[in-house]
Amino acid sequence: MSNQSLKAKKEAGARRFRRAHVGLKGALRIADLGVEMIHTKNISEGGIGLNMLGNCEIEIGSEVQLHLNGVLSGEDNPRVEAYAMKVIHRKGRHLGLSFI
Repeated sequence: MSNQSLKAKKEAGARRFRRAHVGLKGALRIADLGVEMIHTKNISEGGIGLNMLGNCEIEIGSEVQLHLNGVLSGEDNPRVEAYAMKVIHRKGRHLGLSFI
């Protein structure tokens, strides 16, 4: 195998954004399905990987609101932030979400 083909394989498997392992508890608000408790696994500039604690039947392409415990909007306004996201990957209880 040539160096060129090794380089091409590495680039094909490379991720667009570097991920950081972050474990936070939170919730997904899913239109017409309610709220699903989650636990984050990683985060990047493009999105978040997480595990659902229940068995929600969410579809790829669904838009959701993500609420993370311990993440506040700022010192002057101590409300919990909600992030608009889209489901781009699903494998069992694992979801990949991208920021909208």
